[in-house]
Amino acid sequence: MIMNKETLIQEAREARNDSYSPYSEFNVGAVIQCADGSRYTGANIENINYTNTTHAEENAINSLFSTVLCVPERETGTMAGNCARIRPSTIAIDEQNTETARMLEEHGVSVVTVDTSEFQKSGGSVDCLFLRLP
Repeated sequence: MIMNKETLIQEAREARNDSYSPYSEFNVGAVIQCADGSRYTGANIENINYTNTTHAEENAINSLFSTVLCVPERETGTMAGNCARIRPSTIAIDEQNTETARMLEEHGVSVVTVDTSEFQKSGGSVDCLFLRLP
């Protein structure tokens, strides 16, 4: 069922409740409605380095397609979640994150492992080492 504009605006406002924006203090929610009437919401999620911040619209679109993989707690200290996409189906991840790499491979993602142990001492991750060109 296709919703009217007012209903969609209300859903986007409700999605703001899922926002994590401690730095800008600007909560954003978004809703996407597909042709079949299904709706997907998203909220902005900030990260202290802003590079990894994701926008509400981006998260709503990602919810259409994404499979959520939970990073094992033992791999959060080596920043397994801050891997970097090299190509559409190829991810670079620290070599210490073997369980996360295995889960990605089981979902058809090619994994390239790199040693970032020295870089992690200053709080960096694989994603921080990539220079994205237009």
